[in-house]
Amino acid sequence: MADIDDLPDSQHFLKISTDDGATFTKVPLLTNIDMIDQKKTLDEITTTDARNTQKAVVDFIEVNDPAFEMVYKPTDPQHIALKAAFDNNTVVQCEIHFADIAVNGFKFDGQIGEFTFVTDVKKKLRVKGSIVIGGNVTEITSAPVTP
Repeated sequence: MADIDDLPDSQHFLKISTDDGATFTKVPLLTNIDMIDQKKTLDEITTTDARNTQKAVVDFIEVNDPAFEMVYKPTDPQHIALKAAFDNNTVVQCEIHFADIAVNGFKFDGQIGEFTFVTDVKKKLRVKGSIVIGGNVTEITSAPVTP
């Protein structure tokens, strides 16, 4: 049987800062957030005498804009901050952490590009949103799960 010890679980959470990065607080009731997808750009450099396609990696990374969903609590400070960032086009400092602190998370600045209410009579009110990454994404050491 394969060695399955030390395989990390995939639970993760989002923290945001409302005080210019002094402290980061977990966004409660987050039900989903996309992982950061970083892809290096490829340049096709196939020469005229080549017999197959030739490519080279360019030192340029394309990053996705992670989508998220949360159960909306209009009195929660983190939910208020995300809505205010959407309304005012301001930057939100974000961190994605894994529950297993052995797995590195991500830190980035972004703007809230979508903040849409999702209604379903069988569910609590939810918000679907997206974070538009406006700078570099850096790896960070994940923090333990705390509020």
